[in-house]
Amino acid sequence: MLSEQCLNRSSNPPDGLLHLGKGQDPAKQGVTNIYIRTFGFFDIFVNGRPIAFRSAKEKEFMALLVDRRGGTVSTGEGITVLYEACPRNKNEQDRYRKLIQRARQTLERYGVADLIVEDNHVRSLNRDIVTCDYFEFLEGNERYQRMFAGSYLSDYSWAEATVALLMNCQPDNRLSDILEFLSERWRRSEESSLSFKNNS
Repeated sequence: MLSEQCLNRSSNPPDGLLHLGKGQDPAKQGVTNIYIRTFGFFDIFVNGRPIAFRSAKEKEFMALLVDRRGGTVSTGEGITVLYEACPRNKNEQDRYRKLIQRARQTLERYGVADLIVEDNHVRSLNRDIVTCDYFEFLEGNERYQRMFAGSYLSDYSWAEATVALLMNCQPDNRLSDILEFLSERWRRSEESSLSFKNNS
């Protein structure tokens, strides 16, 4: 089992990211850095300050978007992953939409509402405005590859497939294996989303 030290090995944003003092409002100060930590426990830092989501589900929704690396998450997928419920249930659909609304409101407080991209009832992460240890790892950044200590999105069981892949990849073919695996996951996800829409 990984130690607590390993889980928090990358607990702080890398050097060079700005830090705000307690009580300072990032929206008023001007956002300069958004750092997403996935190795260990999940957090999003705005100018060095972690976003305090109002509920665990809000935070998990954002983690799901990050896990997709800019790929889309449909309403049906989100309900299935976050609530393990039937995506055709009207009550669950309403609950999911309210969750997204609350997540947006939280991000607005930190001046980063554009982190969520929405198009035709699917959502994705705006990758262009963030630095993320996971993304940097996949792009071959050795600094972030060294930060990976065997733990990824530790709070979420649905991330275990990615953890297993990251831990078992050999250094020489790590990147190609990971990208192939993720490509297959996204393909299946898109097929599931299309099936959900066709049956709605």
